[in-house]
Amino acid sequence: MPGTKGQGEVAGGMAGAIRVLYVDDETSLLDISKLFLEKAGDFSVTTASSAADAIRLLNHEHFDVIISDYQMPGMDGIKFLVGVRKHFGSIPFILFTGRGREEVVIQAINSGADFYLQKGGEPTAQFAELSNKIRYAVSRRRAEEAIRKSEEKARGSEEFLLAVITNAKEGIIVYDHELRITLWNRFMEELTGMKAADVQEKKAADIFPFLKEKGIDLLMQQALTGVTTESFDFEFSIQSTGKKGWARSIYSPNYDTHGTIIGVIAIVSDITERKRAEIELRAANEQIAAAEEVSRSRYDELKQNQQILRQSEEKFRDIFDLINDGILINEIDPEGRLGKFVDVNSVACRMLQYTREDLLAHGPLDFVTGYHSRSFDEILGELTSNGHAIFEIEHRRKDGTIIPIELNVHVVSLQGRQVAISVIRDVTGRKRMDEKLRERTSQIRALIDNLPFDTWAMDCSGRYILQNKASVGHWGDRIGKYPCHIPLPADLLEHWQANNQRALRGETMRGEFSVPVKRGVRTYDEIIAPICVGDKITGITGVNIDITERKTTEEALRQANRNLALLTNITRHDINNQLVALNGFVDLLHEKIHDPALEEYFTWIFQVSTRISSMVQFTKTYDAIGETAPVWQDTRTLVDTAAKEVSLGKVQIKNDLPSGTELFADPLIVKVIYNLMDNAVRYGGKITTIRFSVEERDGAHVVVCEDDGEGIPAADKERIFDQGFGKHTGLGLTFSREILNITGITIHETGTPGKGARFEMTIPKGTYRFR
Repeated sequence: MPGTKGQGEVAGGMAGAIRVLYVDDETSLLDISKLFLEKAGDFSVTTASSAADAIRLLNHEHFDVIISDYQMPGMDGIKFLVGVRKHFGSIPFILFTGRGREEVVIQAINSGADFYLQKGGEPTAQFAELSNKIRYAVSRRRAEEAIRKSEEKARGSEEFLLAVITNAKEGIIVYDHELRITLWNRFMEELTGMKAADVQEKKAADIFPFLKEKGIDLLMQQALTGVTTESFDFEFSIQSTGKKGWARSIYSPNYDTHGTIIGVIAIVSDITERKRAEIELRAANEQIAAAEEVSRSRYDELKQNQQILRQSEEKFRDIFDLINDGILINEIDPEGRLGKFVDVNSVACRMLQYTREDLLAHGPLDFVTGYHSRSFDEILGELTSNGHAIFEIEHRRKDGTIIPIELNVHVVSLQGRQVAISVIRDVTGRKRMDEKLRERTSQIRALIDNLPFDTWAMDCSGRYILQNKASVGHWGDRIGKYPCHIPLPADLLEHWQANNQRALRGETMRGEFSVPVKRGVRTYDEIIAPICVGDKITGITGVNIDITERKTTEEALRQANRNLALLTNITRHDINNQLVALNGFVDLLHEKIHDPALEEYFTWIFQVSTRISSMVQFTKTYDAIGETAPVWQDTRTLVDTAAKEVSLGKVQIKNDLPSGTELFADPLIVKVIYNLMDNAVRYGGKITTIRFSVEERDGAHVVVCEDDGEGIPAADKERIFDQGFGKHTGLGLTFSREILNITGITIHETGTPGKGARFEMTIPKGTYRFR
């Protein structure tokens, strides 16, 4: 039965091959055709000696493609084609015949033949062309069938169609009307090594210059006019990814729903393996041809071999010159010294600006500058041990300019002698990009270093990988180290590490923390955020902004708000008491003096008293307005200023406070100093001297006011700060303590009764400094 052997082969392990039904009434031609086609490895051929036999096979079996002769008894190839189209649909159909009349070709195409191929000529080329037609007819039909089936199944679902295109076993590219890439499926990513995101919205000719060089861009332009075009087999090499191979493509117009051409659809087939198979097939065919020539005369054999050799050399030269990189081949003498070039390709000539003849008169050392990216001994050792090395050098071109070169050297044996085959690539562009990257990195580093606050980054293990100058200045150089190496309180370190871990999980953390330093405590506002590269977290970054002064100010203002109400209330109380006394004395005086000439003055006195009382009452409403924030004040100047306001008499002020020291306090602190002096003068008795000094105690500073008067009785040392204590009104020590407390300054009396009073004002860390 026709085709029995072929079907057995399919069942025996060729189930993945393209199934071919070959119909011809010449059985010898069927046998040789089956032999040639199945030699490629991707075809399973079933033969039939007539159209009737073929139709019987088609009724029971599936085939991917049909090859048919034209002139056959009973039913010719055209009638067979018409019957196939009528009963078996769109199976790819190739008319392979010795009849070359034009009317037969036209009739075949009009009847639905996919390709027409005329028999005759050199067998290897004949069947290679037939194999090519089979693959492309099947690939095109499979793509069309896949799209048709996906459209039927998904009913126009764009997501399903995209999945089909993405997972197609052929490359599919969609271009817009400007030939910019709008779709690039997974097959194309694997074929070229370039992701869809790298080529999206870019023109293919800009990304792949070889498309213009090979004229393929013209085929795309033709497709925009409504013509489906097919490229020849072309070789590609993508420098950026290192991918290379062979491909063939079909370009068809892409219509919208109104029938308007909106772009081009390309179907790209990877024929690299086929090309390799063709090379192997060509070699096998040459062996067969050589075996057949044994029976012929020696002369014919020699002539045939010479022709094959010449074609092989021409093919090698074409490939050698068309490759994108420069190739230099030079001799190596028995002592390992580099000799002259024995061959160079045209790319190397253009790159170095020399003719081929000029280069063949020199060796590789005649063009190098002496620069090597690695030591010469290291390169030589690698070539000696491995026979291969990659490194960078500099070449001097004919015009004197120097270009950086990446050199890929292989030491091989060629025709019984050692040679070095060097693939050279001009990396000027890459060097420029590297330099721009270094410059950009330096700019970013400078920007980070000039930030006025701590900036840092850690990797996923929690190790420091970046610090700016401010961070190094505050915390020391921590690159390569972990937070646990920083001398911090255990609770603060634990809290900080917890925030770092939350940031590594994708959260942005913000908070405040305080750290003890040499001169007090510093408070920071910290922000920690994840570093994301795409969807992956690669580390964290943070900034620490010193807000110590702001926090001190805020706390002082809060304390002021708490105490100002008390201060104004007591002040109003004292003034009202004085007004009561004043009004009483004026009343007594008014009763004793009955002089009509003075009545007007008494009236004015009462009016003034009434206005003062109204003003005091007004302050009760106004006491929350116009509050003044604490400021840094010169301690020595405060004493000098207060001393000018006190009636000292014979009492001397000794100011031992150092120049250039400041404390952070409410502006009313000068009244505190005044009150201490005034009380000392009023109640000191035998007092002669009031002395101001500063002491350092447990990291804090203590400003001392002491005198040599009678001192404070032990029972009154704390009572003197109570409201209403004492003989005299005014600000009083109650006010003094509250004013100082606005910025956390405490005051205590520590003197010895009978030897003088001593008031100690303890200034907390961070609120005393040296200018």
